[in-house]
Amino acid sequence: TLARAAAKKPFPLIYIGGAHTFAPTEAERKILREYLIDKHGMVLGDNLGGHGFHHNFVAEMNRITGVTAVVVPRDDRIHQRPYD
Repeated sequence: TLARAAAKKPFPLIYIGGAHTFAPTEAERKILREYLIDKHGMVLGDNLGGHGFHHNFVAEMNRITGVTAVVVPRDDRIHQRPYD
């Protein structure tokens, strides 16, 4: 479905959740890269339990986008919006 989204009207956000691992195929990586880079999409990754999914998801997003993840500390201002 994601591959068929129109370039001018892509899905604004996709949700990917998992508990154990995240291992897209090479074809799925290509689709995700096109969605993120060319269509300016956004992915929300949700770790539903266990460390495997988190580490796999971050590694795959680094591989797909070429961008290294940045850790935002819990006391950062972004976590205090809209309320302290």
